[in-house]
Amino acid sequence: GGECFGYREANRYKLFNEPELRRIVFNRLCLQFTQAGACREAPQVRLALACGKIKNDADRAKIHSHFEGQGWELWDEAWLREHLRHMADQGYENQVSAVVAKLLLRGKVD
Repeated sequence: GGECFGYREANRYKLFNEPELRRIVFNRLCLQFTQAGACREAPQVRLALACGKIKNDADRAKIHSHFEGQGWELWDEAWLREHLRHMADQGYENQVSAVVAKLLLRGKVD
């Protein structure tokens, strides 16, 4: 099947492992957001997972490959670091998000 995670994690990551549940949730989100005027009609929803640590490089490659095949996004440590660096470089000094990004990156980026 299309399982990405082991049995134990399957209950924790149901949207990734249960296509019918994912379809229902995405349809409801689209309906709620369009009815609220928060987005235009027929939005496209993409599933993403942000994670601070992946066990090893073999798992990282396997997860990246699976996510890419499904059209999902994996926001791993490298992705988070890159985007925090960009935010820190682009933000204004008095912008909370830029200050937080700089604090998170302090001593962590070459």
